Amino acid sequence: MAKAHTSPARWGRVRWRGLAVVVTLVMSTAAMAACSSGENGLGGDVTLPSVSITVPSVTVPSVTVPSVTVPSIPSGSTGSSVESAETTSPPGPSTTLAPTTESTTTPTQTTLAPTTTTSAATTTTEADESSSADDPPWVLIALVAVILAGGVLAAMLVTRRRHREQSAALASWQSRGMAAVTAGTTLASVAEAVLDPTDAETEARRWDELAQRTAVLVETQRQLATDAPDAASVNAVAETQRSTAVLGQALDAHRALRIGPPPPTGDQLDASRALVRQRIVEFERAQAALRVASTPPAPPAGAGGTGGGTAASPPA
Repeated sequence: MAKAHTSPARWGRVRWRGLAVVVTLVMSTAAMAACSSGENGLGGDVTLPSVSITVPSVTVPSVTVPSVTVPSIPSGSTGSSVESAETTSPPGPSTTLAPTTESTTTPTQTTLAPTTTTSAATTTTEADESSSADDPPWVLIALVAVILAGGVLAAMLVTRRRHREQSAALASWQSRGMAAVTAGTTLASVAEAVLDPTDAETEARRWDELAQRTAVLVETQRQLATDAPDAASVNAVAETQRSTAVLGQALDAHRALRIGPPPPTGDQLDASRALVRQRIVEFERAQAALRVASTPPAPPAGAGGTGGGTAASPPA
């Protein structure tokens, strides 16, 4: 670094030394000429020799002054001062280096402080995110629990309402079934009555009543077959419908035989009465099956009693 700063001065001294040598040579030549002329006589003519002096051109190379960077002072140190490096250089370059050193040091210290702060903030955010990721999803768990509870409650309500509707429909069907059994019992009594000979007016009234009761019973049986709650009820109603139709055919044949023509014989009337009574027995058997299907099930033993009560003994 010192060699670079002193190179211009050295070249300057070489140049001036060369000039001094040339001047010395010229003066020495002139003195020698003067001495020669004195020896020949002072009155003669003196001719001075012509001397041409050529000064060599000296080229000064360009000198590049390197920039000097002073290291930054740590932030923790207090009470210390920055000493700039001493350089041996011409006034021009030393004046230029001082502003360069100061402008380089100040921005370096200002930039490092925000970098440290940003790193700390990033570390805190990652820790928070890691902690949040480890926590269980309580909101999602609560939402799923509420949905499941709502689904179970809705299923219970739907099941209870369906059970009530089924119970109400079954009770209605059983009530209509018992009404059909009662109407069938009355129909069998009227059918038995028309078999006994009476006066013409009473016999005509009985036949009209039998026809009306038969029509009502057939319509009731049709509705029961449509709304039957189970297979046993369907079979019971179907058997009742079949026996009612067979009984009606037997009654129609017996009435036609009695009216004639030709007039029936006693054996024909007895055979017709026996057939009608057989159909009545079959009808009553079908009515018994319908009665069983239309009877509500008995409650469990002790369901309606009070604690400590005495059970009723069966009849002897």
